[in-house]
Order: sequence, then structure tokens, then C-alpha cells
Amino acid sequence: MRNFWKWSLLVFLAARSSDVVQSVIGLWLVPRYVPAADVGAILPMTQTAIMLSLPLTILMVPVSRWLTIYIVRGENGKVKSLLRVALYGSLVAALVMSVLAGLFLPGLFRVARVSERGFFVILLFAGALSAVAPVFDSALQGLRRFGTVAVAGFVAAPLRLLVTLALMPLRAFTGYMLGVATASVSQIVISWCGVRRELSGDLPAQPFWREDGRAMLRYVAPIAVMALVWNSLGALQAMLIRRNLPDVENAAYFIITRFGDIGGWVGLSIGFVAFPTAACFQTKGEDALPVLVKSLLVTVLVGGGVAFAYLFLARPMMASVECWRDYAGYASYIPLWTIRSALGAAIGVFFACEKAMGNFRFLLYFIPWVMVESAVLFFLPTLLWVIGWLVVSEVVQMAMIIGMIVRRRKML
Repeated sequence: MRNFWKWSLLVFLAARSSDVVQSVIGLWLVPRYVPAADVGAILPMTQTAIMLSLPLTILMVPVSRWLTIYIVRGENGKVKSLLRVALYGSLVAALVMSVLAGLFLPGLFRVARVSERGFFVILLFAGALSAVAPVFDSALQGLRRFGTVAVAGFVAAPLRLLVTLALMPLRAFTGYMLGVATASVSQIVISWCGVRRELSGDLPAQPFWREDGRAMLRYVAPIAVMALVWNSLGALQAMLIRRNLPDVENAAYFIITRFGDIGGWVGLSIGFVAFPTAACFQTKGEDALPVLVKSLLVTVLVGGGVAFAYLFLARPMMASVECWRDYAGYASYIPLWTIRSALGAAIGVFFACEKAMGNFRFLLYFIPWVMVESAVLFFLPTLLWVIGWLVVSEVVQMAMIIGMIVRRRKML
């Protein structure tokens, strides 16, 4: 348990350095260099890049889980074999993804009202790199090489900032996405150095498919459904918000979410460490519920503290910086979005633990609800209604999780 919190803190510091850079870019550079009418297009385009990585997202969740299982069992030959399959598979998936993206991205550009020419090629390039980088993150996660994960995060953040600072004044959208691509390249290079040790050496690779292939396929099926639903609905929601809200509220939504997402930073780091930890507990026959409950409490309490601080600080902050003043009237929405981010991160921690242990019954409740969440967004014409509804949705999902945990405690 002590190592769990130590690694969570290290991953938090590294990952949050990237988030600090993201906040600097989103809160200072974007309002300065991107026209107000185009600011609202950034989130749907970023979500589109995430959507492009869907095949690799599906592939890497079972890879991370079985890497942890093999390490706990001491089956290092299978670790080597599985890593090779994951790396080759990621290259094939990235190629297929690029071809498919070339077919449907132009239509999405029209919906998102992106005006900058040449941005299509850059987004395709950044999307491919953003898809491959998590392959190495997942491999390091499964190997529990959190030190290498931290180094990659600490290096990627300043590189992204430097590239973005240099290029956004020239071409705003292109500079933004090239910054993302630079961070992905640095993560891939550093992560490869950490993974390569497992692939080199005299240890022979041991086949894993005959013994574990069927279990992996059974595990992948719900992961595929989950990834497809959450990624596609995430992209749909971003496009709906962009389509329904006027330009000024789209821009305000971008600024508000940059501030509010800070409330989920701690939970995102805990979830990254919780996945292999829960898989390790299950492999040893131990109960992961205490780790899950404490992780949820820490995530919600820290996020709630950030939201409380914003009650007093949000409006003065927005009024103090020239590029934010146009959106100071929306400052009261920041605490609401912070609560939403904290609850969303807690839900992510729960999902990570459940996936690690192969428990997917929660999908029976959550998939219908997120579909309802997206459907309601079709009819919400103002930013207040959008944020209010998304907060309510996260509260409902958190209530579902609490109910599941209570029932599970009674069964023990």
C-alpha cells in the first residue's frame, strides 16, 4: 500500500507537469493567438485525435493487465513475447487508423468550423503519434515502471511548451497540434528505452497465446464495447457543444474547462497506478476494495477542495488577465466544472480497478446512462444548461458506484 501512494505521487508530479503546460497553452496562448470564433473548435478536434487511437486503446488494456499478471507469476518469457506482439500490433493499427481518418476527417472539419488550411495533415500526424504513445505508457504501466513514466512526463512537458511557443504565433492550430506531436515523440523515445530491456537479453520468448489467448479474447470484448461507446460519445458530445453554443460560449467553455479540469488531476494519476495494482491484488488472491475506496475518497476530497477555492478565486483570476476578461461573466461556472472533473476522475479510478480485475457488470448500468447523457445534449442551447447537466450526470454515476461498493461490502 505504501508503494501504491509513492508511485501515485510520482506519476502525479510527472503527469501534472504536462497538465500545467496544457493549462498555460490553453489559458494564455490559445486566447492570444486563436480567433475567438475558432477557440471552440480545439476541444472537438482534440477529441477527434483521441478517437483515432481507439483500436490501440482496445489493444493495450489487456496487454497492460497480462503484463502485470505475468510479472507477478514470474513468467518473464511471456512478458517478452507479449511486448513484441503489442509493438507490432500498434504499428499495424496506427496505419489502418491513418487511412480511415483520411476518409472522415474532412467532414468533421466542416462541422467543427475549422478555417485554417493544412490543419488536416497536421491533425492526422498528431493523431497517429498520440495513438502510438499510449502503447508504451500501457507497457510501462503493466511492467510497473512508473519511474520511466515519470521521466517521460517531465521531459515531454517543456518540449511541448517550447514548440508551441515557437509555432503558434505563426499558425495557431498547426502550432498547437505540433506541440502535441512533439510531446508524443519524446514519450515514445524515452518509453522505448524503458521497454527495450525487456525485449533484449538472452531470455527466450515464451508463447502465451495457446494458454491465455481465449481469456484475452473474452476480456477484450467488453473492453472494445466500452472504448467504442466512451470514445465515440466523447467525440459526439464535443461536436454537439460546438454546434449548439454560440462562439462566445464555445470559447468560454474552453477556458472554463481548462481551469476546472485541475480538480481531476489527482484522480487521473491514482487511476493510472490503480490499474496494475488491482490486477496484482487479484492475481495474488487479495482484496482490492480498500485501495479502491481510499482512492475514491482522496480523489473526491482533493477535487472538492479545489472547487471550494474557486468559489472565491475564480472571478478575481478571470478579471486579472486581459485575455480572460471577456469570459469573466462565466467565472461562477468554474467551481461547477471542477466538481464535474473530480467526480469524473473518481469514476475513472473505479473503472480502472474494475477493468483490472475483469469485472464488467458495471457496463450494464453505465452504458445506457452515458447514452442518455449524450442524447440530452442535443437539446441544450446554453452553456449553463450544458455544464449543469454534465455535473448532474457525474453525480448520478457516482451514486451508482457507491451503491455497487456498498453491495460488495455486504457480500464480503
